Amino acid sequence: MTRRPRHDRFGRNRREHSARGRWIVDRRRRGLPYLITPDIRGSIKQDLELLNLLPAAQAERRAELQRAIELRIDDLIAAVDRYRPVQKVASYRGVLRDLGQFALVVLFTVVWWGVDHHKSSWLPMFIVLIVVLVWTAGFAFRGVRKSLARFLRRND
Repeated sequence: MTRRPRHDRFGRNRREHSARGRWIVDRRRRGLPYLITPDIRGSIKQDLELLNLLPAAQAERRAELQRAIELRIDDLIAAVDRYRPVQKVASYRGVLRDLGQFALVVLFTVVWWGVDHHKSSWLPMFIVLIVVLVWTAGFAFRGVRKSLARFLRRND
């Protein structure tokens, strides 16, 4: 059974060498694959440089290349506009999560209060629950305060 060589004929590691948009492995990330995306801005810059190098006599080629560049720029702008709402959702502040966590800690503390108080682990656990309750209340209060401030600023 023959093994494939790790390096291609140019001496590059096969897992590192990649064309646009393929999965490659980076040594800095401990072998975890990640996606390499095409450099759209770099390709637009290269096309603009190529456009400057074309002689004025080749007006038809210059016009076609200019049209291709403009289409790429329009696509880039459309992508930014399309993913703006996605970015707003992705930047969710976690206020509901903090409120839910606070409610669950309160419920668990109420349930723990109903456990037999003579158990040896009851008091330490109850103290931990009170500390966690205060901690999550701080996060929930901060989130609600920021949300209210943002809401009031938006309505002004």
